[in-house]
Amino acid sequence: MSKKRAASPPPVHTDDDDESGDDDESGNGTGTAKPVGVLQLPNGKWRGQVNDVAHSAKNPGCKPKKRQTSCFSTCSQAVDARAELKKKVDEEYESIVASRIEADSLVRELPRAPQTRSDATPRQCYCVVSKITGHTPRRMVVVKSGAQGWVWKLACLKCPANDAAFAIIDKRVVADIPSCTAHGGVCEHGRTPNQCRECPRLSDKQLVGLCWNCNFTVVGRKRQSTVGGNGLCPSCEHHLASQSAAAGSAPPPKGKRWEDVVLDQLVDLVTDRLGHRIPFEMRDNKSSMLGSSSRSRLGECSTQHQRRPDIMWLVRDADSRIVAVVMVEVDEDSHTDRDSQCEAGKVDESFQSVVQLAQQERSSDSDDFFIPQVIFIRFNPNACDAPGGAIRLQTRVCVLAARLCELLNTPPEEFRRLSEKGLTMKPYIEIFYYHTKQGQKHLDFYAAHPNCYFFTPNKCPRE
Repeated sequence: MSKKRAASPPPVHTDDDDESGDDDESGNGTGTAKPVGVLQLPNGKWRGQVNDVAHSAKNPGCKPKKRQTSCFSTCSQAVDARAELKKKVDEEYESIVASRIEADSLVRELPRAPQTRSDATPRQCYCVVSKITGHTPRRMVVVKSGAQGWVWKLACLKCPANDAAFAIIDKRVVADIPSCTAHGGVCEHGRTPNQCRECPRLSDKQLVGLCWNCNFTVVGRKRQSTVGGNGLCPSCEHHLASQSAAAGSAPPPKGKRWEDVVLDQLVDLVTDRLGHRIPFEMRDNKSSMLGSSSRSRLGECSTQHQRRPDIMWLVRDADSRIVAVVMVEVDEDSHTDRDSQCEAGKVDESFQSVVQLAQQERSSDSDDFFIPQVIFIRFNPNACDAPGGAIRLQTRVCVLAARLCELLNTPPEEFRRLSEKGLTMKPYIEIFYYHTKQGQKHLDFYAAHPNCYFFTPNKCPRE
């Protein structure tokens, strides 16, 4: 399918071919702009045509058809006839959809979706009927999806209609009805399937009908990977292409995220002074978590649950005790869709966890109370509005690796001196390559809380 577009009555469908362009109301056919949906035949006569959405609704999966008017000698006559025909098609389509809505108790009482997705209220369930739903009423919510903007997703059937989360749609989900993560939309390991390292990846055959990036939109036959397509829906294809252009890099391989692309390059570039690779302590993996597993997750912004960094290194002294912790977070699109307090919550919870870990590793009979330096590096691999134009992703990763090498090769005594001076009582935050518009709210938040963070402003070096 070509677009994700919600519909609102009347009419409930979106007719891209019919509704774009300017109408020419001149009756002699001499206007400079030809009316949309009106054709002039070789014999000089005029004829109107409209997309037969009623036929598409009655015959899902069939090739779209067009209805045509009779031929007329003037353009204005064809325009009027087309308007009448379109009204008739819309009425037929509305009748089909209305009967389907009435027969479906899940959507019968819901408001119809607005024509523009940004006009919809987040977490409010709507009845969506359009080409993306196969002209079948669906209970859906609008969700902010990074640079893609607002998108429609199936709503959790267990959430109330006025405060619903989107459902996790995946063959590995254990719930038998569309459910959010809070109501069973998880895999057998209790995790979101596409983030679980223990769940097997779905095969191409299992995913052949869905876009591999969003796992939601059904892709057309020519786009499917089994026939040589890229397996992406048009929206995800455009989104990844724009991200790749901004990063000066190829799009992520199938099944991988920008985080994987960055970290796969980074781990081989972080070396000691002899050129030997410094192994990381933890990489984004739910089998290795920070914090207590007994704490339950209360919401997306809750700090009362386990945390895991994208990747983490530890610096130890001669006695193998932790003196510094360096974490890297790969923030796609400067995490423009995230709440600043949620982002800060992850920093605070991770800081408390690693400080506690450092204390547990020290001798129980020691009076030495030591707080390691904890450094968070937030790295944006996508669009960056730095002066001088785009900066290639490879260059950014090299800059990030150089900063990590500098930190991880610092003598442990330096970190100990900082702790003795009381300069490790709060986390250090360094920002690299954030977009000043997409990520400005996060930059402002950290800068506005100097008592909570040692904050280094956004850096965008070119080498």
